[in-house]
Amino acid sequence: DWTGRSEYAIAGTDAVFHLAAVKRNADSITGTLEWDLQFEDSGRRRSGEFEMFRGGDGRQLVMHFHKQALVVRRAGKEAVDEAPSAWTFIKYSKRLVLWEEVF
Repeated sequence: DWTGRSEYAIAGTDAVFHLAAVKRNADSITGTLEWDLQFEDSGRRRSGEFEMFRGGDGRQLVMHFHKQALVVRRAGKEAVDEAPSAWTFIKYSKRLVLWEEVF
């Protein structure tokens, strides 16, 4: 929704996805991400800080996670990955997306 928070169910389990903008300017948006999905015997939780900006010809959206933690729980063990990562989204239409529409 427009608050950046989504609560949903997958396989009968509740999950939460929350993006929050902290700071924005004409070229980028910085914010936080919380994504949590826990089953009885497994789960994953991603949290971190990101910078979002246009890439390529302006039709790509890049979310660079410069600080993050991905915790995966399986078979009674937890693995933690704290390496930086990036997500890239490609927009196929020619309509320019305004920052106001993102957050």
